[in-house]
Amino acid sequence: MRFAASKCKVLLQDCCDHVDLMLDDVVIEVVDRFVYLGSCIRGGGGGVGNEIEARISKARTVFANLGHLWRQRCISLKLKGRVYKTTIERLIKALEDEHCQYRHESDAKHLLISEINALRTHYDELDDLARQTQAKNNEVGDPTLLRIALEQARKAQSESAFELTKIKTEYVEVVPKKQYENLLKLGKDQENKMKEQEERYAELSDVLK
Repeated sequence: MRFAASKCKVLLQDCCDHVDLMLDDVVIEVVDRFVYLGSCIRGGGGGVGNEIEARISKARTVFANLGHLWRQRCISLKLKGRVYKTTIERLIKALEDEHCQYRHESDAKHLLISEINALRTHYDELDDLARQTQAKNNEVGDPTLLRIALEQARKAQSESAFELTKIKTEYVEVVPKKQYENLLKLGKDQENKMKEQEERYAELSDVLK
């Protein structure tokens, strides 16, 4: 078997000292990532994920079976080539389908996390506004500021409820169930905290009337 230095790359894993590797007096290029079976494998200790390991295992099994076929002398080379081609095409198609599924779930998870972070940001802004308004009311006793803050709190609560409903309808069938339930719980916690803020505003409003 011959290797061309121009077609070879090196990916370092958990390596502190870099030593140039040479082939035919040519230094082999070092890369930080490469694509294998449709997935990007990164260097620097990144390793491979469970998704990629599953694909490699599946491909290894298929190629092992093809190796047994190749050693059968009673089968013609033409037939072996046809079996090889058909098997590899089916494997590539199956791996592409799995890759699309994982990518779709990953994208949906990232979108859902973004929505939860947005809800948390809304709550933090509302809580900060409540503290500022309470401090101002303690100093000057102006009920107008309290009414404005209460309206803003109601608006933020309504927007958060709408976003949570949207998350349910769009991602309940896409994100893995366990992750979805955890993220949904975080969203409900944020909604409950916003309701508590609204109740605090209501109590302060009654006191200032």
